[in-house]
Amino acid sequence: MTAFLAYINLPVQYLEYLITKLNEMGIEVKGIASHRSGRQRTLDKYPQLRYYSMASFNDFTTWEAPFDEGLFRQVIGPDLEEVLPISDRYPSFGNGSIESMNRVFWEFSLANKALSEVRPDLLLFFKEPESVLEYMLYKLAKHLGIKVLMTRATTFTHSRGVADNYELPLLSKDLTITPGTIDIGDKTGLHPQSENILKKVSAMESSYMPNYMKAQNIDFSFLSFLNYYSQFHNIKLLIADGLRQKQGHLYRFRLYNKYQKLVSEVIPEKNSLKIYFPLHYQPEQTTMPLGASFVNQTKSIKLLSDKLPDGAVIYVKEHISTFAKALKPNINFRPYHFYKTLASIPKVRLVSVHFPSQKLQSICDFTVSITGTACWESVLRGKPAVIFGYTSWSTMPGIFNYREISSDFFVQLQNSPTIDRTEVKRYLEQLEGITHQPKDPEVSISGHSAERYLLYLDTLLLGVKKFRSQKS
Repeated sequence: MTAFLAYINLPVQYLEYLITKLNEMGIEVKGIASHRSGRQRTLDKYPQLRYYSMASFNDFTTWEAPFDEGLFRQVIGPDLEEVLPISDRYPSFGNGSIESMNRVFWEFSLANKALSEVRPDLLLFFKEPESVLEYMLYKLAKHLGIKVLMTRATTFTHSRGVADNYELPLLSKDLTITPGTIDIGDKTGLHPQSENILKKVSAMESSYMPNYMKAQNIDFSFLSFLNYYSQFHNIKLLIADGLRQKQGHLYRFRLYNKYQKLVSEVIPEKNSLKIYFPLHYQPEQTTMPLGASFVNQTKSIKLLSDKLPDGAVIYVKEHISTFAKALKPNINFRPYHFYKTLASIPKVRLVSVHFPSQKLQSICDFTVSITGTACWESVLRGKPAVIFGYTSWSTMPGIFNYREISSDFFVQLQNSPTIDRTEVKRYLEQLEGITHQPKDPEVSISGHSAERYLLYLDTLLLGVKKFRSQKS
């Protein structure tokens, strides 16, 4: 059996670990799609591998892979609204739709070429597809009948599942496994960390903060600018950054000021329907591709506004990481008029990023998001939630899918938001029963830690092993 690996960021030592374990199962890795980082070391170690770079478009290498327009229209055509923002994730920024389409065509050509040359039995993803090339590989593999396996995020970062798709939840509403999900669990009950999070969120403890949260330090002091621009060793790059203002510290500063000018005070109106809509940080996998056609959050909020009755309020809160110095938002996902456009939508009120989310959830009747964890947090706090995109936990009691709700859904449920927390806990126990968690109850899964890489890789290997045993 042969395999093709796709991943964005995997240090070479962990790649070696994965390939070794797959070889022990009788699976030969013949192709890799990844960033160019670590490429030469990988090829030196495994010269027989075919390597396809996710950065080839920006490197302006020769576009030698044929572009099959007919196949493109058949496989990707219906999902252009979904894939175009994914192509905007990487530089260059602000160059318009033609540039984005060119990258889409390029990456589709490369993915088609890769699968044609390698002809794998398995296409393995470290996590859900994220880059354009990964997305194209996934769509083409599904079209061609190549078996796909990927690890999937669940409610908690210390737990991962395995499935052959990202569109379906891991469990159905009756708690049976959905098609394509692989049961890799080996225990019953919740992981100790899950129990702790469950307790803190349900009790609305102020100390609760998800351990996967991005850096939240908003700092626009003079020293912060000095530190930022001191990293530019080329005067031309420094000047270009200041003039373009499509990303970077000055861009974030201007964006933050524009947001602050439109922020309203939270004054809950009595008897009005109140919705909390926390924005996702973008670009990020949680909306690209998991948001599908709802990757555009402005569109989603407009649809929500149109569905709500007169007098309703949507409290929209920006993700604090958008303004944090450690991350890289860009003008493709937060153009300068982004917040003015949001504020122009009826019923929308922008809320300070410093206003506590748990307080907003206590004020509001519902939480609505594309795929955000704020939705399951809302349910644990006794308030129903609505999601637009794809999550592994969308069938949790108290979670509703926007595609399936009626026009009077919010009014009907406002007066009777009954959530059985016993059923919610039972759902979480069942979900963890088919997924993988580290044995160490104190382990921290964050950033680029060794524990995180091993959790993902061991989860994937368990899935591959189970798949092979089922097939035999």
